[in-house]
Amino acid sequence: MNKLVKWLIFSVIAALAPLVFHYMSALTTGKEVSFLGPISGGELLLLSVALAAVAIGENYMLGNNHLTRKLILGGLSLLSLLLASYWYAYISTFVGASEAVDRGFVGWGSIIIYAVTLVLAGLTIGLPTKTERQERG
Repeated sequence: MNKLVKWLIFSVIAALAPLVFHYMSALTTGKEVSFLGPISGGELLLLSVALAAVAIGENYMLGNNHLTRKLILGGLSLLSLLLASYWYAYISTFVGASEAVDRGFVGWGSIIIYAVTLVLAGLTIGLPTKTERQERG
């Protein structure tokens, strides 16, 4: 449980800090900012890639126990990593070229991928590793 709380505070919440600061700076200067504004360029997709990578790394630490969960969570995390990576690369080429991108779709799609990846990573990190199981007895 401590590992999950530590991950939630120092990885998940800390990674969201730049987005929170973006909102705060826009509000401080009196600029109008929408909910999707700071994430409509696919920024949450980058965070999703990082979360999925951590989940995949943790998945290898589980040992031979939880093999079915390990395969399911690892496979879905890999799928999430690939989807978020591809979509961010695709979006960034259009945003950089000043091409029209449906920012609302990008924002909501990013939220969905981030939420799914967050759940997958949380489930993976919440499972005890082989070393943790041996320490418990």
